[in-house]
Amino acid sequence: MDQALRTYLEQTESLYASIEEWLAPTGVTISREEVEMLEEAFGAYTAPAMTIKNGGGRAIARMQPVAARVLGGDGRVDLTGNHQQYILILLTEEGGPKVKGYLPSGTGRETVMTQAYRGVGEPGWYWIESIRRGRAYRVDRVLFFDLLSGASNYVFE
Repeated sequence: MDQALRTYLEQTESLYASIEEWLAPTGVTISREEVEMLEEAFGAYTAPAMTIKNGGGRAIARMQPVAARVLGGDGRVDLTGNHQQYILILLTEEGGPKVKGYLPSGTGRETVMTQAYRGVGEPGWYWIESIRRGRAYRVDRVLFFDLLSGASNYVFE
């Protein structure tokens, strides 16, 4: 198995384990399944998906793997509910991906590499607030609950 695919699957499992821990005291339930994936870079493989259900057993949101290779990141998982969808991007390089830019200089222009997203420190899962603004937020417990509430319109007490 390709190292990039292995990293994506391991990091997806790690994200889901954190989500299960964060949601444990809330009364919601979680079911997991494996979904079939097909990417040109990796061929066919299976990846974990997660459905989050309220106390009555009704699905309020789903964590769905999208790809292990994406533009501007090292993998993608979508958080989708009845009201909204949020894209979570895996960034494995410290500081996030770099983009090439040019600055004027005395001899013409100078090539520089800059961060594609502001706010990226350590590797992990990030929500990119706006591609245009380029602001990334690391997914932690507080942000996940905000995104989950926005996606599902579910109120956590």
